[in-house]
Amino acid sequence: MEKANNIIESGGRGKAKIHSKKGRLEIRFSKQTFGKDKVMALRLADSPDNYPQAKSVLALINADISAGRFDFSLERYRPTLQAPVEAIVKSPLIIFVWEEFLKANRYRWKDSTWNYLKNTIKRWIPEQFCVNDAEVYRNWLLENTTVSMSKRVLTWVRAAVTWWSDLHSTSNFFSNIIKGLKHRWEESPSPRPFTDIEVECIFDNFNKSQYYSFYTGFVRFLLATGCRPSEAVGLRWSKVSHKSITFRADL
Repeated sequence: MEKANNIIESGGRGKAKIHSKKGRLEIRFSKQTFGKDKVMALRLADSPDNYPQAKSVLALINADISAGRFDFSLERYRPTLQAPVEAIVKSPLIIFVWEEFLKANRYRWKDSTWNYLKNTIKRWIPEQFCVNDAEVYRNWLLENTTVSMSKRVLTWVRAAVTWWSDLHSTSNFFSNIIKGLKHRWEESPSPRPFTDIEVECIFDNFNKSQYYSFYTGFVRFLLATGCRPSEAVGLRWSKVSHKSITFRADL
């Protein structure tokens, strides 16, 4: 993270910033917020290891400023004997964790998945919720979109929070967040596109075909497992046992 005039991180015009002074990190507020210069010490050394923690506090402050619920007493943000800064940074904004998760794991996803996460999923992650607001956030989703979409979003957000929790050894408030949520198709019986008679007709025609009888076993396998043709083609014997078949699913 580059320093410029001792500014470690800027929240933008009219927003708070992270400054470094005498080897310590602090939050500086704009005059638009207090009508005068105001500083809040973070009790953190100016070290790259502490930047994510400081950025998390900054994100919470600037989100509150944008939402019009800024705590001018600063009790919500600054460390105290009862609530040291570590207590704050262990519950960063969900959107902050999401952005960090995307940056750290970009290489894992295809472009289509990346665009889906960056646009569709992110659209359902507002700035006001912290990681420890898991249940409140879940309820907000259920009030504003479908159960199915809520489950999709929460599944990905849970992955992001789990990644963050493992990285920083913090509590995971999202571990059971999708419990009880079901997609519409999960509540319905498995679809049967063909009747038993139609299936036998398909097999019979493949068997009798001069050119395609070779594929009879392949078609039987597809219908029996419900897998995609690409998954069947990519299957290896090492993924097959007497009890199960493991298909590779690219993200």
